[in-house]
Amino acid sequence: MTTDERFEHMERNLAAVSDAIMARAQLALGNEEALKRLASGWELAQANMQNLSGAVERLTDGQQSLVDAHKSLVEAHKGLVEAHKRTEESLQRYIEAADARMRQMEANLDALIRIITAEHSNGRGQLGK
Repeated sequence: MTTDERFEHMERNLAAVSDAIMARAQLALGNEEALKRLASGWELAQANMQNLSGAVERLTDGQQSLVDAHKSLVEAHKGLVEAHKRTEESLQRYIEAADARMRQMEANLDALIRIITAEHSNGRGQLGK
């Protein structure tokens, strides 16, 4: 092999090594960009997790408020049921008292009719006598 051939061979090897180094450098830059994108994605994922945690906390607080409101509604409903029961009992007593008064009025009216009929039968109620 001549000196010129050796130099050509070395230049080819050097060019191949140089190309390989350039390819690896570009790959390293690509990896660096990929790592930057990955880090950015990780930060975004962490921010999303914080947002989700906040949303879950707000939902939990809202759920507790709904539970408290439901308890209040149940208590109010119990109060209304009790008031309704007392009203029904009061109405029932009023109706029973009214029935008793009505029976007394009917008895008084019957007695009055008997008295008037008796007086009329005795001749007291006839006109002109």
